[in-house]
Amino acid sequence: MTTTPEEPGTPEEPGTPEEPDDVVAGAGSPRELRDVPRTFEQVRFVDVFVELPSTNPVVVLEEVSPPCRLLQIPIGLPEGVAIAYAAQGVATPKPLTHELVVSILAVHGLTLEYLRITEVHQSAFSAELVVSGPSGSRTVACRPSDGIALALRQPLGAPIVVSPAVLDEVGIEQLPPDDESGTVVATDDESGTVVAIDDESGTVVAIDDESGTVVAIDDEAQDEVPGLGGS
Repeated sequence: MTTTPEEPGTPEEPGTPEEPDDVVAGAGSPRELRDVPRTFEQVRFVDVFVELPSTNPVVVLEEVSPPCRLLQIPIGLPEGVAIAYAAQGVATPKPLTHELVVSILAVHGLTLEYLRITEVHQSAFSAELVVSGPSGSRTVACRPSDGIALALRQPLGAPIVVSPAVLDEVGIEQLPPDDESGTVVATDDESGTVVAIDDESGTVVAIDDESGTVVAIDDEAQDEVPGLGGS
């Protein structure tokens, strides 16, 4: 008889389901995530590199669906190192800042659902992290570099999505490689020159759209290819 009054303490737990919109980390997808495929384009991490003479890294993302545009985002050196470590799975003796944040999220039962890159002004990009947990889904403003470093550190990798307006403004179009010749083709956005790289010979061929001249460029010389047009 004395034990029954002690049991009413347990029914307090059902108080959490009173809010049906709450999202438990790792259990299903928040409502906002289901809207992403219709409003944002998913991208994948490609590389982070330093293009001389600049000393600041550039992170490269690629659109998953055609036309598979590239997105290049300039970032700081510390963030570039953090992204490279995460992409290569490099272990550090002590947790770095982004690894610490991942641990904090895990301790509090929070899940990084995805990173979305929302805007670009000149070379400055804006981004948001969508985090879900027992109290629901929350959006946190962040730098794209920090968001990418955190997304790559998730056990299965958190999705990265980009606003179509950003890709339309600064996305770099890619031309598919020639399956027959093995030639890799790229377009220089500034000059409009089409550059083809022959995988067998390593020769770089630039085609001037105005004159139609085909130029073969290698380390030893830069000469016009005879018989292929020119002025």
